[in-house]
Amino acid sequence: MVTFSVIIPTYNREAVIARAIESVLKQTYKFYEVIVVDDASTDSTNEIVSKYPEVKYIKHSINMNGACARNTGIEAASNDYIAFLDSDDVWLINKLELVSQFIIKNKKLEGVYFHNLYFCLDQMYLTSDIRPKHRYMGTPIYQYLFCESGLIQTSCIVINTNIAKYHKFNPNLRKHQDYDFCINLWMNKINFFHFEVPLVFWDQTSENRISLSSIHRSEEWINPYKKIFDQKSIDGFNCEVIYGSQLRSGVFLEPVSNLIKIAFRGNIKILAMIKLITEYKFLRPIKIIFRKIKK
Repeated sequence: MVTFSVIIPTYNREAVIARAIESVLKQTYKFYEVIVVDDASTDSTNEIVSKYPEVKYIKHSINMNGACARNTGIEAASNDYIAFLDSDDVWLINKLELVSQFIIKNKKLEGVYFHNLYFCLDQMYLTSDIRPKHRYMGTPIYQYLFCESGLIQTSCIVINTNIAKYHKFNPNLRKHQDYDFCINLWMNKINFFHFEVPLVFWDQTSENRISLSSIHRSEEWINPYKKIFDQKSIDGFNCEVIYGSQLRSGVFLEPVSNLIKIAFRGNIKILAMIKLITEYKFLRPIKIIFRKIKK
């Protein structure tokens, strides 16, 4: 029998925390504990979580960050495997059942398990946009993430508890905690196994405003990894994260100029470059407008 510790980090998510908790409590597989780690919320999160006596609630005295909240949950976990769930996401009702079957079937392949998700721009979760588009085939994790259109979102990760307690999240990061967690696990020779079934609704309805400080944090994060990543992976990160963020924030000439340079190096196809510019500069703002109209 496989047992799970479900860790839900949260901060001022009173509007959605109950939805996340209930998506766990409704699971068809019942061998789990639920740990909500509140990173010093100032809203009514405490009162909402208190309505669920079966949930273990831990509240930080000061706000730190999501990585610290997840690490607190890891320390409190007592079951065989840890399954993360962001407080604005929702699990499908049979997630733990299917994941437990996958773990039992692949018991000799211990490591990190991750699955697909539904990319949701609407709270009704009516979507056929399943990600990632490509299966993980054992390449370096950074190549999968930045060169192969890969995705390992935190709410899709299930990891052996002993491994997680030894390899925690970097508590100093405010951004790219999920990338960093996965890359450091891979660098420590932890195996990754891709379960190609969408089992999470990844909520993208919140408007994540891009600031210069946010872009700067991305540049700071990638710098030490430039000694490890190949040039194509560095270019892939810059294209998707940094130049994409610049386009979303209204900057145009600088990211387009850099994308053209990468295209000439052969690390991004011309059509992919045009698609990236179109998506971030034009299509995403239009989608936001339509969401506002629907509200």
